[in-house]
Amino acid sequence: MGISGGVGPHGVDEHADVSRELFLSPTGYTTGGVTSRGGYFVVYFVDSAVKTLWFNFKVPDDFVSFDSCKLVWDSAAASGNMNWGMGAYYAASGEAYNQHAESPGVGVTATAGANTLNVQEPANVLSLSSLASGDYVGVYVTRNASVVDDTLGQTVCIYGLLFTYTAEQ
Repeated sequence: MGISGGVGPHGVDEHADVSRELFLSPTGYTTGGVTSRGGYFVVYFVDSAVKTLWFNFKVPDDFVSFDSCKLVWDSAAASGNMNWGMGAYYAASGEAYNQHAESPGVGVTATAGANTLNVQEPANVLSLSSLASGDYVGVYVTRNASVVDDTLGQTVCIYGLLFTYTAEQ
């Protein structure tokens, strides 16, 4: 018996996996400061210093594969590069907290312009190759503004992370 409207019966094999995004607000910082920017809560990384920020989350149950992890940030700099990178620890319940670890190192990315939101992967991206549904994840972001490669000359405001993954449909 068919479904009304001309659509016939179908099963799971008729569905394609879909891309999903999670926006993650900062969960803590070891160095830096907190403030508001308009209606946003941000953590700021001042110029000429090394600053680190953490994000913690649990991988959703519908997770199939990792696509990207991007930082959402801005600064008053009209041009220039930020020297920064991401690292991660992740593990399932019952595993050591550092069962999986990545630290691909820092690199530079250019700003999109003054007071413009940047949504960027770092120069050295995370692979999270062993990530699985239900894992607990800690991602850290470090800016090294004390080196000549960091040419922004401004405080950077960190809004959060955009975690993109493929989900089962």
